[in-house]
Amino acid sequence: MGITPTYRRLSIPSSRTHRIPGIVWCLLIADALIVLSAILNEAFSRIVGQEPLLFFRLSYENNLPTWFSSSQHLLVAGLFSTLAIREIRTDIRRIGIALPALIYLVFSLDETAMLHERVSDWIDQHTIVGQVLHLTNSASGMLVCLPLVVLTVVLAGWNTRRYWKARPGVIFKCLIGTGLILISAGMLEILVNTVQNQPTLVRIESLIEEAGEMFGTTLTLWGAIELLAAERLSIHFDAMGLHVGTILGDGENIL
Repeated sequence: MGITPTYRRLSIPSSRTHRIPGIVWCLLIADALIVLSAILNEAFSRIVGQEPLLFFRLSYENNLPTWFSSSQHLLVAGLFSTLAIREIRTDIRRIGIALPALIYLVFSLDETAMLHERVSDWIDQHTIVGQVLHLTNSASGMLVCLPLVVLTVVLAGWNTRRYWKARPGVIFKCLIGTGLILISAGMLEILVNTVQNQPTLVRIESLIEEAGEMFGTTLTLWGAIELLAAERLSIHFDAMGLHVGTILGDGENIL
């Protein structure tokens, strides 16, 4: 069982590289459906005069939007991991290529394990940052986590620059996608504290925050797919585990 890239040239883009892969189309549709379900959930709750169903609310944890976002992040981490496996096997000094995979693995864990919320709880219990800045959500933890993540993303980009050269499409998708995630999940979570007394604006902010994160992840996934195709990676699964190989010009694989 395996996955084989279909692009025949390594660095010269063909017309096929401009097509949206099927999995990206599916995820874009899923993104839109989850956002739509959240909007309908809020609207229906107002019509019937009841609380919205927590399973569809974008601003809550342990529900459908959270699990979906976590799965998307994990999928991106897995794609970047395949390139890291091959490159580290080739030369251990290329270990920096593992950073993109680790970043998205942390994003995935943050969705399910609520990492930055736990950091916020610790900060609020041991400092007066939240009280001084009048923070009513987990923004105190984001004030610490966001700069660290941004620095890690910059470091990852610098250490992996050899893989982005002559591939503007990959650069654009990964850069814009990751930037959209950081702005949506990081900056908006901090800025929402300026409108905490306006429930409607808070709901709109939650919608934009979660939608931006989901669409940003899908865009990064598209960039990761194009990167693996340009690197001519072949991914195979069997009883012995995961195997990552490179496709030669005649279709032969080297593991």
